[in-house]
Amino acid sequence: SDAVVMVDVGRLQQALLNLALNARDAMPTAGCWTLRVDERQVSQSPVGWTIKPGTFVCLTCTDTGIGLDVTLLDKIFEPFFTTKEPGKGTGLGLAMVRKTLVDANGFIETASSPGSGTSFRLYFPRCEVSEVAAQPVAIHAAPPSL
Repeated sequence: SDAVVMVDVGRLQQALLNLALNARDAMPTAGCWTLRVDERQVSQSPVGWTIKPGTFVCLTCTDTGIGLDVTLLDKIFEPFFTTKEPGKGTGLGLAMVRKTLVDANGFIETASSPGSGTSFRLYFPRCEVSEVAAQPVAIHAAPPSL
């Protein structure tokens, strides 16, 4: 069956873009960034999150980059925290990713170690198609301006 979640599409796209840009920066010479989607049962809230147990759709984003020291993992979602050199990042990307998960009633987990890449697991509560308001959307393509 389809894995349906309720999330603002624009914010999800922005979150994935932020994760992709961070992965690119973590792999300056070459590497691999992979995305995987699966369903997982969650029986209790992870530390620091308040969620209802249930079935979640997990979007895993993994890079083969330089990785992060475990001491930094607690800080990376704080606004304005960055590991990048001055002028190379605002420190808002991961804070925005976290906020997207909070607003979707989900959560995020991170695993990383120096030299071994980083993995972000974004958990969104699964919902039934019947829970999603079926409202038709009309998209009209405007002719290009001359």
